[in-house]
Amino acid sequence: MASKEEIKKALLRAAGDPESGGIYESIDDMVKAVEKLYNPEVKNSVEPTFDKVNRETQIITPSEKR
Repeated sequence: MASKEEIKKALLRAAGDPESGGIYESIDDMVKAVEKLYNPEVKNSVEPTFDKVNRETQIITPSEKR
């Protein structure tokens, strides 16, 4: 993966090497966006597949008598 500075240089070169203007001012945000694409944040927590409170329970004995 390219470094932040290499990404910045490549984006500026692709935009025509501007020295001022909107692209030049927002280039740091663009670099962060590209870096986020190649290095996504990974959550280390594992989500449970079921909720222990809302699990179904099986009733073994009948509720009414005959």
